Amino acid sequence: KFSGNIPGASTEITLNLDAQDEGSYVFYMRGVNLVGDASEKFASSNALMVIPPPVPFKIGIYDDVFSTVESGGFDYDDVNNRSLSIRWEADPGQLPLDEVVDWHVYANGSYLGRTGNANATRLNWSKTNSLIHPSFRGGPAIYNQYQFSIFGIRPGKTNLGPFQSGAVTMLPAVIATDDASSFDDLSNGEDIDSSDNAALAVRWKLDASSLAGFGPEAIVNFHVYLEVNGQPRTFLGQTGNGIAESFEWTRDENNRFVKRTFRNGPQNGNSYKFAIYALTSEVNAAGKQIVIGPLECAGAVAYTLQP
Repeated sequence: KFSGNIPGASTEITLNLDAQDEGSYVFYMRGVNLVGDASEKFASSNALMVIPPPVPFKIGIYDDVFSTVESGGFDYDDVNNRSLSIRWEADPGQLPLDEVVDWHVYANGSYLGRTGNANATRLNWSKTNSLIHPSFRGGPAIYNQYQFSIFGIRPGKTNLGPFQSGAVTMLPAVIATDDASSFDDLSNGEDIDSSDNAALAVRWKLDASSLAGFGPEAIVNFHVYLEVNGQPRTFLGQTGNGIAESFEWTRDENNRFVKRTFRNGPQNGNSYKFAIYALTSEVNAAGKQIVIGPLECAGAVAYTLQP
């Protein structure tokens, strides 16, 4: 890549590099004579590594205490088991960490909780953590977006921070949709279909947290259940495999994956709340297959059929 001319034979050119130019650079130079003809040979420099200075304070948001990969801006949780893990790395060469006695974390400007430990590098936001403020102890709310601020508490001195995180949006791991092609969650809402197109679907996006630590390779089948008009949960059908991410319920008497009593599809005037169970290839100490669930939708769908 051409960087510039060096007039004369014994001077220099300055290139301004900053942290955004991180990487390895090799510089090449060749001579040009008075009539503008360039030499065919290049002289090269040794490789130059551009390394940005360490960030004083770095924050990552993870799904839960066991997660090793950041959430990436979206976290999909079981509606009954919602959690986040806020983690940070502080550089003692740039911050007086020896003066810190505690870390306080705020969510969207409101006090979330504290670590109770000067050496802590995370705060796990879950319903089991007694260091979370009571108003937040139910866990992060589905469909809310959160941004975190962290303060290092220094008695008698100005606190370190606030150090700001990026944002994360909480989404349900299991949703109810209009049909298999839709991604809009109808939980706690309604679905209106024409009488010749009766359908509802369940979709899920599960990670190791929702799957109790199991990886997707351990799942061999999904069973789908529903509550009809608030009645006890009953079996609706199954996917027949462990790689499916949705289950569509339509009017189909030949669908062997749907329980026979439900093959007439969703019915006008009913409400339906769905839940799924993930069947694993593992067995417990008693020799029984390990089943994960129920993983529920956030609420029921009021269903209407129009003539």
